[in-house]
This record gives sequence, C-alpha cells and structure tokens, in this order.
Amino acid sequence: MLTFAICDDNPFFASLLSQKIHQLCAYMLPERIDCYIAPTLGSGNDVLEYLETSSINVLFLDIDMPGINGFKLAEQLCKSYPDIVIIFVSSYEDFVYSSFEYCPFRFLRKSHLEQELPITFQKVIEKCIADNEVISFNTTYGEQILQLKNILYIEGDKNYFIVYTTSQKTYRCRGTIG
Repeated sequence: MLTFAICDDNPFFASLLSQKIHQLCAYMLPERIDCYIAPTLGSGNDVLEYLETSSINVLFLDIDMPGINGFKLAEQLCKSYPDIVIIFVSSYEDFVYSSFEYCPFRFLRKSHLEQELPITFQKVIEKCIADNEVISFNTTYGEQILQLKNILYIEGDKNYFIVYTTSQKTYRCRGTIG
C-alpha cells in the first residue's frame, strides 16, 4: 500500500490536492497497488507527530508555512525518514532552486497543478514500484530475497557470483552471472 500525505497550511488547497490525488489513484494506479491518503497535515509538527505512529511513502510538502517551514521539515525527514519521497508544492516558483538542497523528487507549482500533477504522480508511482522490486538468490545459507535498490553490484567468481549490498553484507551464490 502506498500512503500519500499532504502538508499544507492552506486547508482549501490541501483539500483540492487531496481530491486530485484520489482521482489519480483511481485512474492511474496499477490494480496490485492500494492507495491511502492520510488526513491533511497543516504543519511540520503535524507531520512529525503523524510519523510517530504511522508511515508515509509520498509527502506533498508546502514550503512557506508558519513554524517549521517545508525546507526545515525536509531536512529533518531526510535524516530520520530517508525513504519518504518528498514533492515540494509551492506558489513561489523561485523556491525551486533552493529546494534542490533537500533532494526532492519533484517540485510542483500550485499555479500549474492541473498540468504538472498527473505527470508527477505517474513518475512517483514508477519510482515506488522500482524501489520495491525484489530478486531472490539461492545462497550457500539458503534463499535470500533482496530489494534491487539495496544491491550495489554483483561480481562473478568462476562458478559463483557474489552479491554486494548497501548494508555491507555479501551473499555467495552458486552459478554464473550469465
């Protein structure tokens, strides 16, 4: 299941964005993926509180908010929840270059939501599907299932191959890369 969340201090815009995401989930998601849209979060603190008990896969994050602004929140999320896909949403188009520091997946302009949201939605679904692809290996210790995103590289060694992962674990498998 993919969980989408919207953090925006403008309840009207947040409601509009939520409706559009609901529509896109209904029409664009593959059947094997369920979609959940979290209740609208009105501040950075609301997001942090929500994450204490629930998870978020994709966060549509306004930048200009009172208290913790979107950039400060993104900085905290990148450290504590690096798997959350952040999509900045702002009326201030000149924030786009400043947003690069926080490695967002995309930047949506509120004034161009109709044109940009469907493309962004399609791309984020493709990313989430790719991030969750798995492969299984028969190792000397039994079958291992690994997410493709966690594999650094595979090295051939005569009649074996060795799988190196991001967690610095290696798996030795009988067989050749070919």
